[in-house]
Amino acid sequence: MRKLSALVAAGLFAFAVSAQADEAKHGGQVKKIGSYEGELVVKGSDVHLYVIKDHKPMNPAASMSANVRLFVNNAESTVELKPQGDKLVGKAASPATGNVRAMTTLADGGKEVGKAQYSLNVK
Repeated sequence: MRKLSALVAAGLFAFAVSAQADEAKHGGQVKKIGSYEGELVVKGSDVHLYVIKDHKPMNPAASMSANVRLFVNNAESTVELKPQGDKLVGKAASPATGNVRAMTTLADGGKEVGKAQYSLNVK
């Protein structure tokens, strides 16, 4: 019985480790978005989303886009992100600092792929 319990515990631990999001490589936060992961980075008014597939960074297809709703100091703004090199990029109407919440919707070919919520501390 003890061996079975140990095997079950080891299996659950391995599953939990494999289900964790990838490490943030650009100073943002990584969250699962549908079958992808996305690292959201906000620096001033620049908003970047790095798309990750199968634990590997990818260049977003020309058909990919994202919509980010930023919540900063009780104010809400929306930023449209478009592909540029290895990420999706956009500009917020004003620079963001402090605690920033973001609701991100990722789309491919105009069809929603998934959504994610982020909570960032922007300096």
